Amino acid sequence: MKPRDSEKLPSLYYRHSPVLSILSSNLELNFETSLYIPVMAPHQEGLLSDGTPDQPVDGAKGVPGRLPGIYSRPQYSDGTFFPENFLDHETVIGYPTDKQPGNSGIDNILELISFLEHEGLRCCVLDVIALQYYGSRRMENDWWICLSDALISQAEALIRARPDKYIPFAPDCRFLDLQQSRWTRFKCVGLGLFFLLVPAREVCVAIEKEGSIVRGKTGLPFPSLPVFVQSLLDADNIGDLEDLIDAMNLSEEWATANGVQLSETRYADSQVSPRSQWERLTRTKQKRMGLKYNPKIYATKYRKHKSHDPRLTGPL
Repeated sequence: MKPRDSEKLPSLYYRHSPVLSILSSNLELNFETSLYIPVMAPHQEGLLSDGTPDQPVDGAKGVPGRLPGIYSRPQYSDGTFFPENFLDHETVIGYPTDKQPGNSGIDNILELISFLEHEGLRCCVLDVIALQYYGSRRMENDWWICLSDALISQAEALIRARPDKYIPFAPDCRFLDLQQSRWTRFKCVGLGLFFLLVPAREVCVAIEKEGSIVRGKTGLPFPSLPVFVQSLLDADNIGDLEDLIDAMNLSEEWATANGVQLSETRYADSQVSPRSQWERLTRTKQKRMGLKYNPKIYATKYRKHKSHDPRLTGPL
């Protein structure tokens, strides 16, 4: 999830870019993924320590949403540079001896969640993995484990008490000026697998509400669709909300029919309200498809007409 205010965004801005097409002899699979596209903040003239010119090679300085040429190191919002090795930094990939988790880390996270639930801690998986459950094709970073604010300290203490399984870890160096850098982060021992303990109030998730959690085929707990939509609306998280609407092909009428509150009170420092935001995003599903998807075949960039519910057909 990403904060709404532009001043909270890091200089390395992550756009959702339709760029991959996989061909086989019998089937064409087109899908989208979230790529890390560096977008420069106002840059400082000169050379970096490695002699690289501190500017984009093609002269296109910080154009969101286009595949750039070779850029210099991205910057945080305060103008300082990312580490030179930010893509293979220890906080991104773990230790040199770490292995990649099997089954995309699902089994390890299930073990963690079962442990927390056995201790009476209600939790669910948020962010990109939850979007994937509902049919998005984003690429994940850390796993987000959401708990009631009052349970965060207890969960942290329980996890710290298992040093054979989990160790505290520094924030991902790419997100140091984002909200998530303040949350407690752990790494699974021996694996390049990270997770965050996310306070529900900070991401507007009504986790204590009855029926707020559903289970996927794997047993992973996710926010129910109405609760997920409500949280993204309340947080004015446009990027994730667009993805969720497109992945589930939600209509403008769906919100009212499923108990989502569409407030007409404007967001702070904005002329937009949750109601107007919802109306705009649900009315522009085909516009977001661009020219890549034939509207006679696709209802959204993720869904063909009459396609099945991704919760039933997906891997989660």
